[in-house]
Amino acid sequence: MNEEIQTLLIYQICDSLRFQANMEDISVDDVMDVMQENIMVECLLDGVIMDKADVQKIVIQYVTDGELGEEAIGDKMESMYSNSRKKLLKEIDDLDNTISTNRKKDKLLNLYRDTVLNRLQNKKTVLDKLYHGMKEDSSVIRNRIYLERIKNETPNSIAELQLMLQRSIADCIMSEPIGSEKYNIAKEIQINLEDTIRFMKRALE
Repeated sequence: MNEEIQTLLIYQICDSLRFQANMEDISVDDVMDVMQENIMVECLLDGVIMDKADVQKIVIQYVTDGELGEEAIGDKMESMYSNSRKKLLKEIDDLDNTISTNRKKDKLLNLYRDTVLNRLQNKKTVLDKLYHGMKEDSSVIRNRIYLERIKNETPNSIAELQLMLQRSIADCIMSEPIGSEKYNIAKEIQINLEDTIRFMKRALE
């Protein structure tokens, strides 16, 4: 909770004590008692603990030369409320813009992912079939990459997607004997991936 809202809250408590409880002299202890006993105030504070010194500073602001300036206090409270409202609305707008930007970014990343995978799948050598055919206990694969996850999850970046696909192809190449049919297929897929990445870079420029 920011200082303006804390100040507003204590001003409201002071007003309540003064006009509803008919208390001419308001002490810091009176304000502290309300803060500790009032469920609404407790919810507004939301776990924020204000010590006596903090409350005293705000109560002193409320009191002008030992007397309560009713009109001035009302104007100050209205000004603080207006400023807090503007700040809150700006925070909401900023959050909406961030969410909108993130959604657009996710859509672009998913589009890039789908385009790259579709171009690889449209070739006669299909990466996922080759990868699924590898032995589970292959000693050259430390952390097996599951291509279904690549297809269904939004990558954090284009670079991450390219890295995952590159690792998948490298796993295929490293797990097969040089010159074997699967080795040659994996090498061809490597060329296809490089061509696809170049194609996508040109498309995005």
